[in-house]
Amino acid sequence: MKLNMKKKLVYIIFFIGLIGFSQENPVSVETDTTTIRIGEQLQYKILVDENENVVFPKLQLDRLGKVEVVESLPIDTLKNKLEKRYLLTSFDSGQYVLPKQQVLINSKIFFTDSLLVNV
Repeated sequence: MKLNMKKKLVYIIFFIGLIGFSQENPVSVETDTTTIRIGEQLQYKILVDENENVVFPKLQLDRLGKVEVVESLPIDTLKNKLEKRYLLTSFDSGQYVLPKQQVLINSKIFFTDSLLVNV
C-alpha cells in the first residue's frame, strides 16, 4: 500500500511540474532605465524566445498619453530569439504605467509585464 501511495505522489509531482513548465511565458520586457528627466529617452525592449510567426504590438502606452514613442526600431534576431526595441520619451513629469503588451506567437496570445516609468 505504501508503494502505491509513493507512486501516486510521484505522478502528482510530475504533473504539477509539467503544468508549471508549460505555462512559462516566452515574452519579456526590459528597459535601460525606468527613471528619466523630461525630454530624455528610454529604450523599451520586448524579447521573445521564438523566431518564427511572431507579431509584435503597436505599442500601447500609458492611459494619459504622457509617454510617447519616438522611434520603433527594426526587429533584431538573436540566437533563436527576437528583440523589438522602441525609444520612448515624456515631456510631463509624473509616474506612468506602461500596460502589458500583447504579442502573438503562432497565433497564441502572450503578454509582457507592465512597467512603471518615472519622469
